[in-house]
Amino acid sequence: MASNGAEQAEAEQRAFAAALASGKEATLLEFYSPKCRLCNSLLGFVLEMETRNTQWLNVVMADAENQKWLPEVSYFYIL
Repeated sequence: MASNGAEQAEAEQRAFAAALASGKEATLLEFYSPKCRLCNSLLGFVLEMETRNTQWLNVVMADAENQKWLPEVSYFYIL
C-alpha cells in the first residue's frame, strides 16, 4: 500500500510540474483528503471550474494525507 501512495504522489507531482510548464495563466493546486466529506462534496465543483476555464486554468489534485506533500502542506498550514 505504501508504494501505491508513493506512486500516487509522484503522479500528482508530475501533473503539477506539467501544469506549471503548460504556459496557462493559472494553476490551482487543490489539496484534498479522500476521507474528507467536504473535500469530496467540492470535487464536482472543482472539476466543473477546470472544464469551464480550460483555456487558461490547470487544476491539479493533491492528497494532503500523502507524506510526499508534507512540505507544501506544512508551508500552507493545511490541516
